[in-house]
Amino acid sequence: MPDEQQRQRLRERMMESMLLACGERGYAATTVEEVVRRSEAGREQFYEQFSDLPDCFQAAYRDEARRLGEGILRAGASAETWRQGLHAAIQIVVTFVVERPLIARALTIDVHLAGESAHEARRELHERLSHALDSGRAEMESDYSPPPLTALFMVSAIDAAVVTALVRGRPESFAEAAPELEHLVATAYLGD
Repeated sequence: MPDEQQRQRLRERMMESMLLACGERGYAATTVEEVVRRSEAGREQFYEQFSDLPDCFQAAYRDEARRLGEGILRAGASAETWRQGLHAAIQIVVTFVVERPLIARALTIDVHLAGESAHEARRELHERLSHALDSGRAEMESDYSPPPLTALFMVSAIDAAVVTALVRGRPESFAEAAPELEHLVATAYLGD
């Protein structure tokens, strides 16, 4: 089915173009025309795939957040220890923010303007990451037991650090902050 594959590739280009446009100009300033131009698609092709701009953003957000979340979870789960998994997972975020700052900006900043479906996808991602962070508690050699909301708070702190770096226009500053964030999370869990 080459036609279906072509349609899927075009859809993916439009979704990436949506996130890039939002990251560069902001959600409120992004237009269908810009997404169409960036993706080298036609306006009619856009409306064959999406009902409107919010629909495109929400689909793009869900797709990119799923991929990023899976990468983070895979990195964390493949490590030998919880602490090594934490480091590996944070390094996935560092690489993403530094190498794809416009997409990172769309995922962390523009999502707040994009409607309930995008908000729900963001909540789901944060819950999955929080659950994964918290799941390693059983294997830790510590008598300390953090409060139940610790994981969500830690994921939110990492998200806030990403936003700060992007708003300042210095995505690499997130890489500089990563060791402190890792220490913050480990301290919250290990109590040392």
